[in-house]
Amino acid sequence: MVADSLQTDAALLHSALTWWEMAGVDLCMEESPRRWLESPAPPVLADAVSSPEPGKPRVAISSAPAARARIDTLNALISHLLTDPELVEAGPPERRIAASGHPDAPLMVLIDVPDEGDAARGALLTGESARLFDAMLAAMGKTRADCYIAALCPGAPAGGLLPSSALPRYEALARDHAGFAGSDSLWVMGSAAIRAILQVDALPLPKGLQLFNHGGRKKTVIAGHAPRFLLRQPKHKAQVWAAMQALMTGNKA
Repeated sequence: MVADSLQTDAALLHSALTWWEMAGVDLCMEESPRRWLESPAPPVLADAVSSPEPGKPRVAISSAPAARARIDTLNALISHLLTDPELVEAGPPERRIAASGHPDAPLMVLIDVPDEGDAARGALLTGESARLFDAMLAAMGKTRADCYIAALCPGAPAGGLLPSSALPRYEALARDHAGFAGSDSLWVMGSAAIRAILQVDALPLPKGLQLFNHGGRKKTVIAGHAPRFLLRQPKHKAQVWAAMQALMTGNKA
C-alpha cells in the first residue's frame, strides 16, 4: 500500500514538473517574487527627453538614424543596390544581380525587375527573354557588348512587381544610375523603368526619341515593353520596333 502511494506521488510530481518546464520555468526559486503571468513592460523610447540637472535646459535624445550620405559615384550606387539590407524588395544580397557590360557602353538598357530564373543564372535577360532580346539588338546592328544592362530593382520582388510604396526610392536610384553611366542613349523596358526615367505612364507607350536630363547629363531615350511581356503579347512588337527605328535613325516622335 505504501509502495503504491509512493508511485502515485512520484507520477504526480513528474507531471507537475513537466508542466512547469513546458511553461518556461527554468529556476526553482528566486530571491524576490515575480509576476511572471503579466505582460512585459513596454520598451523605453529613445526619443524621450532627458531629465536635466537643475538650471540646465532639457535635451531631447533622438533615436532617429543619421541622414544617409548622398550616393555620388557609380561604384557607390552599385554597391548600395547589391548590398543594402533596407532594399528589402530586392531580396537578400546573394539573390541580387549586378549590371552587366561596361558603364560607358554606347547604349544603357534599363529593365524594371529581373526575369524568373535570372538570379540562378547570375545575369539579367536570360532564359526565354535572352533569345528575343538578342534578336532585337541584332536588328539594330548591336550585341550585348554594346550595352550596359541594369535593373531598376536588382532582385526579383515578391509577385514580380515592386509595391507602389517602394517605387519612389527605386526610381530615384535609377535616375542616378542612368546619370552616372557614360552611355549616350538609354533604352527603358517595362512600366516601372519608364516611369522612373521619363516620369510618365507606360501606357500608352511613349513614342519616338525622348530626352533624359539628370545632373547635367542629357541622353536620348526610347521606351519599350520588357521582352517577357512581348513573349506573352507579341502584338505589341510593332510598337517596340518603331521605337528601335527611332533610336537607329535619330528621329523624334
